[in-house]
Amino acid sequence: MLAGAAGLGRAQSARERVIQRTRDLTDRQRQIVTLVCAGHPNKTIARKLQVGEGTVKTHLHAIFLRLGVENRGGLINALGNEPAQTLSEKAKNKKGT
Repeated sequence: MLAGAAGLGRAQSARERVIQRTRDLTDRQRQIVTLVCAGHPNKTIARKLQVGEGTVKTHLHAIFLRLGVENRGGLINALGNEPAQTLSEKAKNKKGT
């Protein structure tokens, strides 16, 4: 039971690290993260933001690197369905900036 609690603690701290890193995302990257976490595919995101699908993929690659996740599943797992802007604001408030 103690090992399970330790694993939960690690998962929470990993999530908190990703949330903290959302402060470093651009506004466009936050928009993309929010749409990804809402379940939208790249094609739909591109249409909504009036950019090319390749641009969305480029942004996603940068987001994955910056947040330390490997793919959109890891992104969704780390952030849930909360908008990236909200997460970024939480990170700023927690840090006191």
